[in-house]
Amino acid sequence: MRHYLTICAIFLTACGEERRTVYTVPQVSADLRQAVIVRCPSGDTLARAGVCMIRLNAGLRAANEKIGAIDEILTKAEATQ
Repeated sequence: MRHYLTICAIFLTACGEERRTVYTVPQVSADLRQAVIVRCPSGDTLARAGVCMIRLNAGLRAANEKIGAIDEILTKAEATQ
C-alpha cells in the first residue's frame, strides 16, 4: 500500500503542465531617469525667494510628470505578463 501512494504521487506530478515564468525588463528612457535639479538664486530678497518658489514648483511638476510616465510604462509591462 505504501508503494501505491508513492507511485500515484509520481504519476500525478508528471501530468501537470510545465510553466515557465519569464520576466521582462521594461525599457525606461534615459531622460526619465535623470534627476530634476532646481537651482535657486542666492540672496535673501523677497524677489529671489519668489523666483526660487516658481522654480521649485516647476521642478516638482517636471518630476511628477516623469513619475507618471514611468508609471504608464510599468503598468503596460505588468499588463502583458
